[in-house]
Amino acid sequence: MKKLLSLMVGIVLMAQGCQTGSELTDSEKEAMVQAVKQASQSYWTALGQTYDNESISKILSYFDENSDTIWEADPVAFILNTNIVNKQADCKEQLEIALEERITTPCTIQGTYYSVLSDKKVLEVINGEASFMTKDSTLVGPFKYVNTAIWANIDGEWKMQFTHQATDL
Repeated sequence: MKKLLSLMVGIVLMAQGCQTGSELTDSEKEAMVQAVKQASQSYWTALGQTYDNESISKILSYFDENSDTIWEADPVAFILNTNIVNKQADCKEQLEIALEERITTPCTIQGTYYSVLSDKKVLEVINGEASFMTKDSTLVGPFKYVNTAIWANIDGEWKMQFTHQATDL
């Protein structure tokens, strides 16, 4: 848990350094935070639904397809449990296997923090508890998590440009 807290504090401190000098009013900042909260809640709700093509498409629609794609180039560093994957094709295969094995991933949000970074970006830090159900009806969890995301207003829609999750799983 100390590692999760250290990660969260570090990201918050780094994000503070990314803030721009734009002069937003408190009401403008609050409106941005509320819009991100609404998008984020829809995203986390979608994770808790039974996975099918429609629900997975909805989950993926919250990500900016032009951002956070460094992992798509070879070599990559994707760590899943004790497996270290360093090839793009293997990385995508591992992600597909992880999703194919699951039916749903319900999450309970226990705490949130938001910081407006600029007129188009908001940092979100969430901590909570989650579990997932596999197709063979095995329940994994519950486990604690901390999720950080940079949300950007792109063409009027809030999309995640970066996200990272740490768990105690």
